[in-house]
Amino acid sequence: MVSDADKKTYLNNTNWTYDYLDGIVIDHYDQKNNKPIPSKYNLNEPLVLQPGEYHGNKEPIKTTLGRLFFNKIVIEASGANQILGYVNETVYKGTYEEMCNSLASAVLTKDIPLSVLYNFLNYFENFFMRMHAAVACSFTITTFKPIEKVMQKKEELFKKYEKELDESNPNNMIKMVEIENELLDMAKDMLKDDPGMMLYNSKANASFVNNYKNTFITRGVIPDPNTGKNHIVKNCYAEGVDKKDIPSFATAITSGSYPKAVGTATSGYLSKNILAIMQNVRISDTLYDCGSKQTVEIKINDPQAFVFKYIVEDGKNVLLTPKNINKYDGKIVKLRSPMFCIGDKDGCICEVCAGTQPKNLGIKNIGLTASIMSGKFTNLSMKKFHDATIKLHNIDINDIIMTK
Repeated sequence: MVSDADKKTYLNNTNWTYDYLDGIVIDHYDQKNNKPIPSKYNLNEPLVLQPGEYHGNKEPIKTTLGRLFFNKIVIEASGANQILGYVNETVYKGTYEEMCNSLASAVLTKDIPLSVLYNFLNYFENFFMRMHAAVACSFTITTFKPIEKVMQKKEELFKKYEKELDESNPNNMIKMVEIENELLDMAKDMLKDDPGMMLYNSKANASFVNNYKNTFITRGVIPDPNTGKNHIVKNCYAEGVDKKDIPSFATAITSGSYPKAVGTATSGYLSKNILAIMQNVRISDTLYDCGSKQTVEIKINDPQAFVFKYIVEDGKNVLLTPKNINKYDGKIVKLRSPMFCIGDKDGCICEVCAGTQPKNLGIKNIGLTASIMSGKFTNLSMKKFHDATIKLHNIDINDIIMTK
């Protein structure tokens, strides 16, 4: 437990440097005497912020030393605390994205200046990226080699489903993905308390279903675009490449490199087509609401994607903002959409159907932003070089076709 004296010191400190934290939460090793030198505290050390100790908090805040440092060094120093408050949770990739989205929305609504967002990004990346190597482990012995029980289970499953996995079976991919998922669940359960899982749980970069699976469980499915068949590679990289699998790995290298080297031309051509079609689409300078009665019924699963759009509630147009969006999270709403906009006399889209995002960003020629779609296609094709994971989904045709 952090002492009250130290807690007071940290709360009042304004000179946050890497060297300052070095003596508090970073372990060292004495090479001369061949012994470790433990840090004064662990970042997970619990502490309680009593009422009034942190920006006038009215209730006690049960937190950790690491979270206090994060709030002092990044949130408070950048001025982001006026929007985010005290962030009292583990910061994963999703948490970071939510904070960025909240600050970006606050900039658009002029609740904070753009400099706050700049400072937040700078402090987060420049300071805590350096801290990672000192306070978190990327790998442990257990997470850096195949697990014997998982390997034994793999052998059992491959023997049990030998016929289903044969290349002559056009559905062998489905069975292989099922086997991969079973082995991944088994490995994840066995490693759940291992510190090395922080690398995967944070979702910062490494992928358990891609990097860990290929390296320590099985390479799995490698589709062959020439024959249309799916090669099944049982070995993982740690086990080495079997002689019979060398052609399959060569296919995988080509399949990953082609989209990155040649396939980008497809999305580039698509971008030109989209711009040619959409270049005349503009936001009206004069028309606020075209009066269209048609809406899109949609469930809000990602609230940030709907901010600054209009919905119809009880016959009235309601603008979704950062302050009210959480009220509709998980609910089905009637969304005003450019697809149903009547437009003005020049065919321009009204503000209600378009939402206020274009206006906030100063964009009138909204059609020119449609090339964002082709940009995403380009990024996805480029990522195939690094991630060839096979994913299966059940698709309901009613989910992708608008019936009314």
